[in-house]
Amino acid sequence: EVSVRPSNWDQKTIEIVTGAKLRKSVLRYANLSDAYLVNADLQKADLQRANLSDVDLRGGQLEGANLTGGYLMTGKLQGADLTSANLKGAYLLETKLMRANLRSVNGEMAWLNGADLEGANLKDAKFQCADFGRANLSWLENFHSAWGMDKDHIMSIAGLEGAQLNGADLTGVRLEGANLSGVRGLTQEQLDKSCISERTSLPDGLRRPQPCKEPLINFIPEAQKVTSYSTWGIGSLQQAALTVSNSLNAFSSATDKQLQQFSEVSTKNEDEQKKVSELSKTFLEEQLAAYDKQFKGVAILLRKEMLNRLNINEPEVPILFNSPTNPYGIRQVASTIDKLAGQLCSVQQKRSKIVGTVPMLTS
Repeated sequence: EVSVRPSNWDQKTIEIVTGAKLRKSVLRYANLSDAYLVNADLQKADLQRANLSDVDLRGGQLEGANLTGGYLMTGKLQGADLTSANLKGAYLLETKLMRANLRSVNGEMAWLNGADLEGANLKDAKFQCADFGRANLSWLENFHSAWGMDKDHIMSIAGLEGAQLNGADLTGVRLEGANLSGVRGLTQEQLDKSCISERTSLPDGLRRPQPCKEPLINFIPEAQKVTSYSTWGIGSLQQAALTVSNSLNAFSSATDKQLQQFSEVSTKNEDEQKKVSELSKTFLEEQLAAYDKQFKGVAILLRKEMLNRLNINEPEVPILFNSPTNPYGIRQVASTIDKLAGQLCSVQQKRSKIVGTVPMLTS
């Protein structure tokens, strides 16, 4: 079923188009390339990995739709309502999203290179590890047959400018780890309303805003809030890892500083020197016990989950994670977590560039 074009339609006045009724439809892997779906009702539809390249979905209703991994390259979605839609890992290359409502969408790891988001509403959306920037996507050549698109067409969009964000509302948008380098129309005022991390790539001329006022919380097992990270989105997982890494570094530095003060105490009295040594030893034991209580569990859990996401097989927990003996060991734990967190956003690059990861699409 497709939308109905009025006779003598001018191609512009979409209000008079009767949209297709496809609410809650199951259209996984469906080939809807170049489909005419103006004003279509696709609320809560299942469109996982569907081929929607070149689709005309202007004015479409896609509230709560599942578009995970969907292909919407060069699609027309001006004025569409995608409130709370799942766009995780979706391909929105050169997609027209002007004035679209993207409030509260999950766009983790999505590709938005060349997308036009002018005047779009992105309030409270999640775009951690998404790519909005200028890119050379020559690897798309491998996918032209799977997407049912002409090879020349695919290659014509392989070298993209950054997304157009002129006038887009970025209030509360989660952009930790996202690539914003080369985006167009982004102002400091817009950026200051979003939530980014030190891993977010920024365009030239814009400064990194202050951290969000509501940092990620409830990741310390001591509070019995988290026993597994398997259900966490990659952006939230990365932010938790970076938070723990920073906390471990601060904890290690404070411990180091106090131990240094003990070592600088100078006395010729043997009993006093022995007392200082005992105080230093006791302090270090207390700090290592504090590591066990506050950080050990979460560090092991984060390492396990990040290795799993990165397809790295290292089942044994390093000795340092279980029993660091000094501040240097704690810093090594922090460094390991930080490095793994830095690789998480590359998951989408590896996943998307592997030939064969795109399913064959049925007609």
